[in-house]
Amino acid sequence: MGINSVAIRLEDGMTVTFDVFSSPKSEFGVDIKGPVLVFFVDVNGEKNPNQFGRDIFSFLLDVEHNTVLPAGRDNDSARCTQSADASYDYTGIDCAAKVLREDKISY
Repeated sequence: MGINSVAIRLEDGMTVTFDVFSSPKSEFGVDIKGPVLVFFVDVNGEKNPNQFGRDIFSFLLDVEHNTVLPAGRDNDSARCTQSADASYDYTGIDCAAKVLREDKISY
């Protein structure tokens, strides 16, 4: 997460971290031009596993269209796999669209 990120903890323990990117990274799997606000939602807060695609999911605010989009919407969640590559920090970063589409974690 970026140097200017801000995190809040909700009453139920869920953590939401906000970060601004001048242009979206391709890792998020969403085709947006221009600046975006990224939300990293950790559904169980400080509890493990603290991994993208397991308990941390990414969403992007398309500022131009005032729309929140799940990561993985435009790349069919290509980085959302069961076998995490330890050398690649973004494995699972685009799982939000897949989980919403299938209404479960199926990987």
